[in-house]
Amino acid sequence: MSIKGDWGKLYVGKKEINIIDIIGNKTKIKYDDISKIEYEFRSATEGGYIDFYLQYGKIKRFTFSKKSNEPMQRAIDYIQEKCPNLDIIEHDSNQKYFHRITHFFLFCSLWTCIVMVL
Repeated sequence: MSIKGDWGKLYVGKKEINIIDIIGNKTKIKYDDISKIEYEFRSATEGGYIDFYLQYGKIKRFTFSKKSNEPMQRAIDYIQEKCPNLDIIEHDSNQKYFHRITHFFLFCSLWTCIVMVL
């Protein structure tokens, strides 16, 4: 299965994953070399990405647009099926937004208190 990204294509195969960037450089990632996967779907405020953490410490990132969210979900389901013991972690951009708003209000409250003291 192939997924078009922002700067290349992701190919999810039976034995390995290939990332081909915009200028044609190919990166092969064997399933046995992956220690963990983290990803986030594209939203209105955040870009979509999937990070492949490799056994030897390297991280390979693939970014994608909102129209690739559904194919990316199918790819993640396939990888999970292929490697059931692999840690696959989804990050939620809605939680990040909540924390940003919370920090903003805390900052405003602190600033208001400082101004009132002066």
